[in-house]
Amino acid sequence: MNLKKDSSLPYGLQSMLLWAFVPVLWSFLPVYLAQSRFSPGQIGTVMAVNPFVSLIVQPLLGPAADRAKSKNRFFSFMILGSILFILLLPLAEGFKGVMLLVTVISVFQVAAIPVSESISLELLDRIRRPYGPVRLMGNVGFMLTSVAMGYLISVNVNNLFIAAALLGVLNVLIIHRLPLVGGHQSRKGKVGYREVFRDVRLRVFVPLSIIPHLSNALYMTYLPMFLMSIGGVESQLGWIYFIMAASDFPFLLYAERIIKRVGIQRALGFSVFSFGLRFLVLLLISAPVWIFLLSVFHGFTFMIFGFGLAVYMNQSVRPELKTTGQSVLAVANSAGRIIGTFAGGQLIASYGMKTTFVSGGILCFGTLAVYSAVMYLLRHKIVISAEESEGSLSEIMDGISGSQMFE
Repeated sequence: MNLKKDSSLPYGLQSMLLWAFVPVLWSFLPVYLAQSRFSPGQIGTVMAVNPFVSLIVQPLLGPAADRAKSKNRFFSFMILGSILFILLLPLAEGFKGVMLLVTVISVFQVAAIPVSESISLELLDRIRRPYGPVRLMGNVGFMLTSVAMGYLISVNVNNLFIAAALLGVLNVLIIHRLPLVGGHQSRKGKVGYREVFRDVRLRVFVPLSIIPHLSNALYMTYLPMFLMSIGGVESQLGWIYFIMAASDFPFLLYAERIIKRVGIQRALGFSVFSFGLRFLVLLLISAPVWIFLLSVFHGFTFMIFGFGLAVYMNQSVRPELKTTGQSVLAVANSAGRIIGTFAGGQLIASYGMKTTFVSGGILCFGTLAVYSAVMYLLRHKIVISAEESEGSLSEIMDGISGSQMFE
């Protein structure tokens, strides 16, 4: 790859392949499970395995990557392991067999995004390039692969696993074309998780992020079933995912500027509001065409959290905790996805899809009210721990203010 040393293109290509590999597999897996005659409750249980495994494994993998001599090789090992078991998944027999293989795939794959983002963010910091356009390339990868996958699985649903394996191989090839990134703790002493939360804002933002991840998991896991229930087909699903990813472009192109203008606090709150509103709009939808229109709204939901909080974490934590910090976000992600997929499946089986979506909307608005109250109390110096009061009070309060993204 003969490029200028300060070019961000290699990182964009890596992002494109990563987001073509990981999310596309899990986005279309419910279609495979539905065609295999799994019930909504079983589909929810299978889809909850990946975030459940992440919840257990991420606290181990994040520090392991930060202590590795090469994060690039660490990433490659995990991807190669997941490829092997992805190819075995169509051979699994029955619910238990699928559960077993999905569990093993998840063990290898859950570290992919945190480690990749840690590598890219650190290298981009070195050459002083923004992360927004690089993350936008991830959306391009998801868009193109989603459209192709919609048609591929309409021919044969097992094409999902072959395509995912090929994308995984390409991920391994591209990561070794990037400069080597070593774990900072491989050269220094161990630094504990508690250091991640020295920034008081993260003590609020990380728990809050559970709700957007819950909402996104609920929506994305059961959107295929909802689409089919109102007369949609598999090929339409690919185009819907395409529109969702395209709707993120305006935000990603101007992400740093937007968040600095409105503040990280308000940006995250607006994301939660947008999730709630989208769930309520689903009540009015009775034909596939309206799903296409609603997908344009996706850019106001998940990307604000997924991008904004990842960048904020990278800016806030010590160098020794770059990957650990991203893993903390992945744990919150996993907690939300477990609830969204598993509880969502049970609620749909008992009360129906629209009732479940309305419940998701009510949860978002309730969370937004609590979040607003907590931030108000913090901003007015009402809620503050004894430990924080011994430090620089003015610095803490200035950090909480939504008027700026970074100190």
